[in-house]
Amino acid sequence: MFFEKVILCGIVLLILIKVFFSLKQICFKKIVEAEHKKDDELYKKKKEKKDLEKRQELLRTNQLQVYKENVDIVEIMKPVGKWTQMVMHNGGILLRLAQLIKSEGREKGFWELFVKAQASTQGKYKGKGR
Repeated sequence: MFFEKVILCGIVLLILIKVFFSLKQICFKKIVEAEHKKDDELYKKKKEKKDLEKRQELLRTNQLQVYKENVDIVEIMKPVGKWTQMVMHNGGILLRLAQLIKSEGREKGFWELFVKAQASTQGKYKGKGR
Protein backbone atom coordinates (compact mmCIF):
# COMPACT_ATOMS: atom_id res chain seq x y z
CA MET A 1 0.00 0.00 0.00
CA PHE A 2 2.80 2.43 0.85
CA PHE A 3 4.59 1.59 -2.38
CA GLU A 4 1.44 2.34 -4.39
CA LYS A 5 1.06 5.75 -2.71
CA VAL A 6 4.68 6.62 -3.47
CA ILE A 7 4.23 5.64 -7.13
CA LEU A 8 0.94 7.55 -7.35
CA CYS A 9 2.48 10.67 -5.76
CA GLY A 10 5.48 10.37 -8.11
CA ILE A 11 3.20 10.14 -11.15
CA VAL A 12 1.13 13.11 -9.96
CA LEU A 13 4.32 15.06 -9.33
CA LEU A 14 5.63 14.24 -12.82
CA ILE A 15 2.31 15.30 -14.36
CA LEU A 16 2.38 18.59 -12.43
CA ILE A 17 5.98 19.25 -13.54
CA LYS A 18 5.02 18.50 -17.17
CA VAL A 19 2.00 20.86 -16.93
CA PHE A 20 4.17 23.55 -15.33
CA PHE A 21 6.81 23.38 -18.09
CA SER A 22 4.20 23.34 -20.85
CA LEU A 23 2.49 26.42 -19.33
CA LYS A 24 5.90 28.07 -19.02
CA GLN A 25 6.58 27.46 -22.73
CA ILE A 26 3.15 28.81 -23.70
CA CYS A 27 3.66 31.95 -21.61
CA PHE A 28 7.17 32.43 -23.00
CA LYS A 29 5.86 32.13 -26.57
CA LYS A 30 3.13 34.69 -25.86
CA ILE A 31 5.67 37.11 -24.36
CA VAL A 32 7.97 36.71 -27.37
CA GLU A 33 5.04 37.25 -29.76
CA ALA A 34 4.00 40.38 -27.84
CA GLU A 35 7.56 41.75 -28.07
CA HIS A 36 7.65 41.01 -31.79
CA LYS A 37 4.32 42.79 -32.22
CA LYS A 38 5.68 45.81 -30.35
CA ASP A 39 8.82 45.78 -32.49
CA ASP A 40 6.72 45.45 -35.64
CA GLU A 41 4.49 48.33 -34.55
CA LEU A 42 7.50 50.53 -33.80
CA TYR A 43 9.04 49.59 -37.15
CA LYS A 44 5.79 50.40 -38.96
CA LYS A 45 5.49 53.75 -37.16
CA LYS A 46 9.08 54.68 -38.03
CA LYS A 47 8.56 53.58 -41.61
CA GLU A 48 5.33 55.61 -41.90
CA LYS A 49 7.09 58.63 -40.42
CA LYS A 50 9.97 58.33 -42.91
CA ASP A 51 7.52 57.90 -45.79
CA LEU A 52 5.60 60.97 -44.64
CA GLU A 53 8.82 63.01 -44.43
CA LYS A 54 9.82 61.84 -47.92
CA ARG A 55 6.41 62.82 -49.32
CA GLN A 56 6.58 66.23 -47.61
CA GLU A 57 10.08 66.84 -48.95
CA LEU A 58 8.95 65.82 -52.42
CA LEU A 59 5.99 68.20 -52.19
CA ARG A 60 8.28 71.01 -51.01
CA THR A 61 10.66 70.50 -53.91
CA ASN A 62 7.75 70.31 -56.34
CA GLN A 63 6.29 73.53 -54.95
CA LEU A 64 9.66 75.27 -55.22
CA GLN A 65 10.07 74.09 -58.79
CA VAL A 66 6.59 75.25 -59.72
CA TYR A 67 7.24 78.61 -58.07
CA LYS A 68 10.57 79.04 -59.83
CA GLU A 69 9.07 78.17 -63.20
CA ASN A 70 6.17 80.63 -62.98
CA VAL A 71 8.07 83.78 -62.02
CA ASP A 72 7.15 86.77 -64.18
CA ILE A 73 8.05 90.34 -63.24
CA VAL A 74 5.08 92.46 -64.20
CA GLU A 75 6.03 95.90 -62.95
CA ILE A 76 8.35 97.50 -60.43
CA MET A 77 6.48 99.75 -58.03
CA LYS A 78 7.96 102.68 -56.19
CA PRO A 79 7.42 102.86 -52.45
CA VAL A 80 4.49 105.06 -51.51
CA GLY A 81 5.09 106.16 -47.93
CA LYS A 82 7.95 108.07 -46.36
CA TRP A 83 8.91 105.25 -44.00
CA THR A 84 8.71 102.61 -46.71
CA GLN A 85 11.01 104.66 -48.92
CA MET A 86 13.41 105.14 -46.05
CA VAL A 87 13.54 101.42 -45.29
CA MET A 88 13.96 100.37 -48.92
CA HIS A 89 16.41 103.01 -50.04
CA ASN A 90 18.41 103.55 -46.86
CA GLY A 91 18.97 100.07 -45.48
CA GLY A 92 21.76 101.10 -43.11
CA ILE A 93 19.88 103.96 -41.48
CA LEU A 94 17.78 101.73 -39.23
CA LEU A 95 20.81 99.75 -38.16
CA ARG A 96 22.68 102.95 -37.35
CA LEU A 97 19.61 104.32 -35.53
CA ALA A 98 19.44 101.18 -33.39
CA GLN A 99 23.13 101.54 -32.53
CA LEU A 100 22.65 105.18 -31.59
CA ILE A 101 19.59 104.45 -29.46
CA LYS A 102 21.56 101.78 -27.63
CA SER A 103 24.54 104.03 -26.99
CA GLU A 104 22.97 107.50 -26.59
CA GLY A 105 19.28 106.72 -26.04
CA ARG A 106 19.06 108.12 -22.53
CA GLU A 107 20.77 111.40 -23.33
CA LYS A 108 19.00 112.39 -26.55
CA GLY A 109 15.53 112.00 -27.98
CA PHE A 110 14.41 109.82 -30.86
CA TRP A 111 14.29 112.54 -33.50
CA GLU A 112 17.74 113.87 -32.62
CA LEU A 113 19.14 110.38 -32.97
CA PHE A 114 17.20 109.87 -36.20
CA VAL A 115 18.70 113.00 -37.76
CA LYS A 116 22.14 111.95 -36.55
CA ALA A 117 21.67 108.48 -38.08
CA GLN A 118 20.57 110.01 -41.40
CA ALA A 119 23.55 112.32 -41.43
CA SER A 120 26.02 109.57 -40.57
CA THR A 121 24.70 107.22 -43.28
CA GLN A 122 24.75 109.98 -45.91
CA GLY A 123 28.26 111.13 -45.06
CA LYS A 124 27.13 114.45 -43.56
CA TYR A 125 28.25 113.75 -40.03
CA LYS A 126 28.82 116.97 -38.14
CA GLY A 127 31.90 116.44 -36.04
CA LYS A 128 34.75 118.69 -35.02
CA GLY A 129 36.76 119.55 -38.09
CA ARG A 130 40.51 119.99 -37.87
